[in-house]
Amino acid sequence: MKLNYTLLLLFFTSILISQECGPITAGSQFVHGNLQYNILNGNNAFNELSYKVGIGEDGDIDTREYAPILYSSNIWAGGVDPNGSVKLAAGTYIDQDWVMGPLDESGQTSAENCANWDRIFSVTKEDILKARNIFLENGPCSDIPESILNWPGRGNINLSFIPDDFRGADFWDEDGDARYDPCSGDLPIVSIRGHEPWSADDYIPSIPSQISYYVMNDNGKLHLYSGGIPTQLEVAVYIFAFKSQGLDDVIFMKQKITSKSTDDIRDFHYGNWFDFDLGCKENDYIGTDPERHMVYAYNSNEDNECNFGGTPLPKAQFGVSYLAGIYEPFIIVGDSLVTPPIGTYDVDTLVRTRMKTSVIPFDCQDNSIPNTCNPQTSNEYYNILKGSNKDGSPILDNSGNATNIMFTGNPSASDGWSLCNEDKIPETSAISSVSTGLLQPGASNEILIALFNASDGFDDGCTDIAALQDKQEIVQKFYNDGFFHYLGPLPPTIEMSQESNAITISISNIPFEYSQNIPEAEGFDDTYNFEGIKIYQVSSPNFDMNELGNLDYSALIYQGDIENGIAEADNWQTLFINGNKSFVSKRQVDGEDIGILEEVLFDYDYLNNEAIVQGKPYYFVALSYAYNNYLPFINPNGIGQQYTYLESTCGVKVLNSEVLLSETEIEESKPYLFYNNIDNWRLENTEDQLQVTLIASNGQIIKNWELNSGSSLFSQDIDGLLNGVYFLQIYSKKKDRMYVQKVIQMK
Repeated sequence: MKLNYTLLLLFFTSILISQECGPITAGSQFVHGNLQYNILNGNNAFNELSYKVGIGEDGDIDTREYAPILYSSNIWAGGVDPNGSVKLAAGTYIDQDWVMGPLDESGQTSAENCANWDRIFSVTKEDILKARNIFLENGPCSDIPESILNWPGRGNINLSFIPDDFRGADFWDEDGDARYDPCSGDLPIVSIRGHEPWSADDYIPSIPSQISYYVMNDNGKLHLYSGGIPTQLEVAVYIFAFKSQGLDDVIFMKQKITSKSTDDIRDFHYGNWFDFDLGCKENDYIGTDPERHMVYAYNSNEDNECNFGGTPLPKAQFGVSYLAGIYEPFIIVGDSLVTPPIGTYDVDTLVRTRMKTSVIPFDCQDNSIPNTCNPQTSNEYYNILKGSNKDGSPILDNSGNATNIMFTGNPSASDGWSLCNEDKIPETSAISSVSTGLLQPGASNEILIALFNASDGFDDGCTDIAALQDKQEIVQKFYNDGFFHYLGPLPPTIEMSQESNAITISISNIPFEYSQNIPEAEGFDDTYNFEGIKIYQVSSPNFDMNELGNLDYSALIYQGDIENGIAEADNWQTLFINGNKSFVSKRQVDGEDIGILEEVLFDYDYLNNEAIVQGKPYYFVALSYAYNNYLPFINPNGIGQQYTYLESTCGVKVLNSEVLLSETEIEESKPYLFYNNIDNWRLENTEDQLQVTLIASNGQIIKNWELNSGSSLFSQDIDGLLNGVYFLQIYSKKKDRMYVQKVIQMK
């Protein structure tokens, strides 16, 4: 705390309520792909972000191991009032000027209001779709998920503390009455200016997989941190993400800014401050890509061991890009755009701008140099926010030219302006901002940023950021296209029932009619169509879905696909080494093209290589997948269908069933005998016609056989197999049932 500002700030208490708000205590985890976002973190540390580097115990998502990416982040905002005084709010770690909750129309709040809003509201796509279906089917309102009922939209009667004059969180207003009523079909949304939905059905293709929301202001306590006069700003923050191809490790953030001041704020700047810890903080560098409106952090060498704390995150790059910036109001004077004079409200046009400044401190240990380090007064904070040195003088680039965007060269370019190529001691923080010449009373504005990671196979030295630039372009296009993404087919319904020494998994509600349009495939086969299903045994009731396919924590116990001549599906993953882009093919499914069963018998614990045990819970995940290959992919040009395989993006969950047996129950007779002596197994005494498939542990089909009654199959008869784990998938036509036997090949 900067207590030397206390006396100064007492002059400004007339705009504050008499009772200060308490500290922020809310906190929530937002897990998406390999990223974990600790929203507010429950102790005023804003928005810590980390990246998965280790699998949790038993594949459990709550025990994953992480390396840091962002140690902390916060918001700086400020401008000049009509008297020329600086209004400013800022924060870094636990020290800040912000409190929770909205402001009333006079720009005031109370301790009670702050306490009521000291929370984070979260919803999922599953909950939104469930609420929509309940409304369309005239179901009871009580069946609507609690997260939907308690979304803080304007006038929600379930939340008595929402003031009538507060517009609240974004929502789809089904009945058009400007009040949030989930029982009348209203739904939580993230409304992005320029991409507002025209109908609920129009919104469905762009629903995020999850949304978190909170609101805060800077007029609930004295600004002992920055020393600035409160701006009387209200900032609503939406954090959201999408489960979609290429977006697994991307988090979006909308920040809606509303001025509740009674005065104009001139030369207004709004910034995001970041303290990066990209694995080991001692080798982090930071740069700016002005073309992509991106601030980024990167490792200068291979992370093998952290000398000053942290967890290694090798070859990492992380970017924060302003996808859409603030709208600036102008009046037209002749052929020029001019900021409206103070006190007038004439506006002829609005122009949306993006990142205006990027200030990156360095050499802060040398007291003779650091003119961008450690601001102490509101004017110094404001000058840095505007893209100047803290004394107001211009920042100079490596050629001696004035600039407000620092370190703009690609680190791999020896003549580029980057921290990696300069003899500088980097800090790990940066402040980037958007701006408008005039923020008028009651005006609202918004920005949209994306946070994402990439990696390059480069081992040492100043890395190329091509991987990060490529990721930014994917994310930018996603925003430009209105957040359109492919919705995979819904998973099938699976139900478990008990049999002697076994569980029967019944399969129903298979989405045979699924079809998803592919806009860029116009003129070709332009739809993803349903192709098949997969059922996995998994290791945990809270299983990390990123580990499906990891043989230590999941086992594919059944795969079935429709008979249409399509058996295999591949996706092409992007790879960067030394800034050079290439693609690598990854097999997603190796099917049999023989149709889909209605029942699968689970009678063996494939994860623990043992017979199933009485009373032990077993966990299963089912999903569906679709296929399209409108134009075969051409590598390395990257032309054609990069993703032929598209699996369920919504509704995938873990189901469990216990095996309930008695000591006297006898195993159901199978239509064959099977003997397994590690590297010498045999299948014999078949009682009816069997179709047998040998499958490698990665799902690849090795060989198929048709066995008639009385036939046998011996491991010694199969040549060319490598050491490893394999499965025999045995389909009995007489019983219309699939059996699976695990074998270990050792030769």
